[in-house]
Amino acid sequence: MYWVYRNIPLDNEKENFTNTINKSWKEIYVNIASCKGSENQCLRIAWTLFVSYTPKNWEGYGGFKSDNVIPLRDFTKKSKEDTKRFVLEFTDGLALISKHYSAIIKPNELNNKLEYEILTKIKNAGNIANYLPLMVAVRIKVDKEEISQKDYLNFLNSLEIFSFRVFLWEGKRSNAGLSKFYAWSNDIFSDRQELSTITEWIYGTANWYSNENSFRKKLKEDFYNWYKTRRLLKYTLFEYELWILKKEGKGNIPKLNWNDLSDATLEHILPQNPNVNSDWLKNWDTNNFAKYLHDISNLVLTKDNSHYLNFDFDRKKGSSGVGHCYSNSDIRQERKISEFSEWTVNSCIKRRVELENWIVERWGIEKHFVIPSNLAEDDAEDELLEINLE
Repeated sequence: MYWVYRNIPLDNEKENFTNTINKSWKEIYVNIASCKGSENQCLRIAWTLFVSYTPKNWEGYGGFKSDNVIPLRDFTKKSKEDTKRFVLEFTDGLALISKHYSAIIKPNELNNKLEYEILTKIKNAGNIANYLPLMVAVRIKVDKEEISQKDYLNFLNSLEIFSFRVFLWEGKRSNAGLSKFYAWSNDIFSDRQELSTITEWIYGTANWYSNENSFRKKLKEDFYNWYKTRRLLKYTLFEYELWILKKEGKGNIPKLNWNDLSDATLEHILPQNPNVNSDWLKNWDTNNFAKYLHDISNLVLTKDNSHYLNFDFDRKKGSSGVGHCYSNSDIRQERKISEFSEWTVNSCIKRRVELENWIVERWGIEKHFVIPSNLAEDDAEDELLEINLE
């Protein structure tokens, strides 16, 4: 508004320009407020798409006032006419970005159920901020029907797998892959790359951070202390519940919401502190107890684990089906535990194999994808960045 006041002399043009800015500001305000989003986050997406996709170049609001972007007085680096065109383009663009940003941050199930489901998974997995410029750029193209729904959903699936493999499974830093995702957002926004190519690069990058052979070997042979990685554990078991419901429960709504999950909703079937006179200590030797106690095979979602304490398996299972027990639980994976006649090492091994196979099918990367160029160099540079993306 100040730039218009200083640099547009004609009253009619100045009024039209001001009206355009006011209209866009109203849209931006409504869109960000409706999703309870972040103005700074939305502005950063606009900077990435319109000005610079290099993360280290982000200087916040002040960056827009530089002579290279929106010069106020000195037009030696950028002419007044070029600046005027940019201000108009950016004003419209920021309103459009806020619309799609809002739709991503707070998706509507009624608009597109499949999109809603995958966006919710990406959000639950964490670090969605890494992807926001790319997701917004892609969604703009989808809205213009320049990208198909099929390619869009395939792209979203690749992001969810990246989140699981890189952030949850490998525990990589929160900005891993940031430079690539930002560069790809500009590729899509500027029509330099097809989305299918970007999707393949995402899989290739995920495999670079989380090697497929190592992932499968660790899953099946080495990783038994799932309980120490709570978010990974909760996300995996929650997705497992959704999968069971889709497969056996005709897509019923889960009886636990993602936001309900806490340590109290994680149940150790073999309890952490069994009674000295319990059947547990008769059936489990010290080595197997230590090995399987915190493994995913011995953990299940529940509404409140205080109902079970350190009771023996027969009582937890609830053969009579009365009271709080596995057999009458509203949670499908918990009910499946009641199908076991006893809970022994062999029971854990059987359940573990089932979960391993499901995890590989769900988050494995079967095909070999090309690793993008300069990935190691970009990753090293990202590691030096201290950026708050929220």
